[in-house]
Amino acid sequence: MIFMDLIPLWPKAILPTILKDNHAWYLKTFNDQLMIKFEPWFASFLTIEALYQLPMTLWFLFALPKDHPSFPVHLLVYGAVGFVTTVTSCVAIYTEKDMSQMEKNVLLSFYSPFAAICMCPPHMPAFPPQFLTLVTDRGGSS
Repeated sequence: MIFMDLIPLWPKAILPTILKDNHAWYLKTFNDQLMIKFEPWFASFLTIEALYQLPMTLWFLFALPKDHPSFPVHLLVYGAVGFVTTVTSCVAIYTEKDMSQMEKNVLLSFYSPFAAICMCPPHMPAFPPQFLTLVTDRGGSS
């Protein structure tokens, strides 16, 4: 997220050369017109990703093992935001005129799994129950 999606939001003065080079390679290789044209609607999506989704992802790492009571609500909002922004981006790629069909297919294969992941309802665990048991077990039960 920080090192790929959010590169256009980084101040150019502090962007490490390796990230600039990686981003240039990505644009040249995949012709991602969302990143190349960087229209205002897409910039707002990246801002949402930076200001909401990134902090929530970090909070999820804390909340999941602790079985935080507000975890399902936050996950529902996070999923809805992720789904809407990803599907909108997929539609923009699909209808883009400055890309070949092959380029569209490759980019859609990158973007679309995130929409599918976001569609998982909160009552469906993102991890198998065995994983949750391992994470939440405090060692007190036998």
